[in-house]
Amino acid sequence: MEAFKNIGLIEFGVSEKRFRLGSLNSLKGYKLRKVLIPGGLSEGSARSRYPQAEIVQDKQQIIQDEDIDLVIVSAPAHTDLPLVGEFLRAGKNVRIV
Repeated sequence: MEAFKNIGLIEFGVSEKRFRLGSLNSLKGYKLRKVLIPGGLSEGSARSRYPQAEIVQDKQQIIQDEDIDLVIVSAPAHTDLPLVGEFLRAGKNVRIV
């Protein structure tokens, strides 16, 4: 099974069960590369939570990054399916949390 190397995270930050990737970089072969914060989480908060990642404001920055292998979507149910579709059409692997 192929291991994913570079990860993009869509973090809406509105859920009390936010997906936490803080320890992900300690796992061999994984790197959180970019985090999109479309709403609910301030950029400063995102930078402190994910200091190793680039904080981006547009999903295209993740879609167009050929180095990102996996996109993790942590979003409300009414918004996650359209996002998932876009990332799948762009050839990304996607995980919904």
